[in-house]
This record gives sequence, C-alpha cells and structure tokens, in this order.
Amino acid sequence: YYQEKGKAARRLFPGDIVEIAPNVEHWHGASPDSWFAHLAIECNPDSNKVTWLSPVTDDEYLPATTDAVQKYAEANKVLSPRQQAIVAIGAFTGRGDLEHLDEALVEGLDVGMTVNEIKEILVQAYAYAGFPRSLRALQTFMALLDVLEEMPADHPRRQELVKIFRSFADGVVKTQDTKSGVWYQVLDEPGREGNYLEGTASSMFVYGLLKGVRVGILDEGYLNAALTGWNGLLKNLVRFDKDGTMSLTGCCAVAGLGGDKKYRDGSFEYYISEPVRDNDAKGVGPFINACLEMERL
Repeated sequence: YYQEKGKAARRLFPGDIVEIAPNVEHWHGASPDSWFAHLAIECNPDSNKVTWLSPVTDDEYLPATTDAVQKYAEANKVLSPRQQAIVAIGAFTGRGDLEHLDEALVEGLDVGMTVNEIKEILVQAYAYAGFPRSLRALQTFMALLDVLEEMPADHPRRQELVKIFRSFADGVVKTQDTKSGVWYQVLDEPGREGNYLEGTASSMFVYGLLKGVRVGILDEGYLNAALTGWNGLLKNLVRFDKDGTMSLTGCCAVAGLGGDKKYRDGSFEYYISEPVRDNDAKGVGPFINACLEMERL
C-alpha cells in the first residue's frame, strides 16, 4: 500500500510505479497478508537519504487498508468464491492442466457447487476448449477412484466424490459403441466417416468401470458395460503378434488447440487428423490396470 498524508490509501500490485514529489509525507508497506519489496530511484537527489517521520500506528493502518480493499472490490466487482471456482475449473480444463484441475474441482465442492453444475462446466468446455481437453477433464474425475479407495468410509466429503464418479460413469456407458463395445475418438459422432475406435480412452473407461464395481462405488449393473468394453478391447484394439507379444492399437498420439505451424481448430476434421499409433503410454498404463482388475473378478 501507499498513502500520502490526508489522502486515501492506494493498493499496489507487482510492477506498479509510484511517483512521489519532494516533501510529500507518505508511508508505504506490506498488506496484512503479504510481504512488500520495492526499488527506490533517486529517493533524495541532494543527500540520497530518507527522512524518517513517526511510525504508522495500527489505528491509522487498518482503516486505511480496509477502505482500499473495499474500494478495489467495488471498482473491480470481485467474484464470489463460487464464481472463482467456476472460472478456475473452466480455465484449467481449457489449458489441459489436470493437476490443478483436480484441486479446482475439490475447491468447487468446498464452496457449494453441486455435482451437476461441475459436470455441466466440463461438458460445455467441449465447445470452447475442444473435445480432447474436455474429455481429459472428464477423465480426471476417474482419478477419484484412487482417492475414494484410500479415503475413510466415514469421511464427511466421501459421498460427494461418489456422486461425481457415478455421474460420469453414466456418461461413459451412454457413449459406449454398442457394436464394438469400445469408444470412438470423437464420442458424440460415432457413425461419422473418418472417426475411429480409440485405444487410450477405451482402456481408461474399461479400467474405471471395473474398479468402480470392485470397490463398491458402482453397482453390479455396470459390470456388463465393463465386460463388453473389455471384450471389445481384445477384439478391436489389441493385436497379438507372432513373436508372442501384444500391442494396444488405435491410440491417438496427441491432440490440442491453437499453434502456428499447424493450427488446431478443435474441429472434427482436426481431431481425426492427428497421428494414430500403437502402445502409447497413456493407453498402455490404463490397459494394464484393466488387466489387473479382470484378474480380480
């Protein structure tokens, strides 16, 4: 903060410049919850010394800083905690930042967002951030399985996470291709020319459904979809080679948005144009986990 005698305090931000005329009584310093550092240029050309006056008392400091915060909030229409959570979830989904998205999802629940509201944000992200990033955000919810497996049964927030996972499990089942048993690269256009059965997401979905049933988060009714997906993987996306090895096929190598050399516009044509390869790590890992879950049946 910076305040000249007789005037309102000014809230400072990184990079701000304050010009102070000679002989102006003022104070500057940290806020109640953060430190403060600055560079003084030509602070006193004659002697290069600072003239210290009386210290700022708490009775002077607190009203000045409180008033500055209120004025800043009114001028900038600060978002409510709930609105901030919505922005964070949308932003991390758009950036594909799954690590911070996980934290934002929990924060959203903490400030009172409902499961359906969070789900709606991630689904709507498809139109703005592109299908792969929206899908990866949905896949982040699948990581809740690992959390729920370790979370105590009597944890006060456990049921909220259970509801989230069940909600997205329903979405996975609804988009499962009835003919092949697995999932297409672009889920909402299964019959469109050029769309293909995709190995990484299909492996993730099968693993998620199988483990969800095993740990009791999903009821036995989901097992049929899981086994249909498993058989579909083996029939359509797993290749058994003559040398005794096996490969997971149909793996989308990469997808994103923006760029210079190749502009990624989020269209259907773009998403089916990216390279498809065997044994991509983001598919092999979930497939191995799915194999382990099948062994536990």
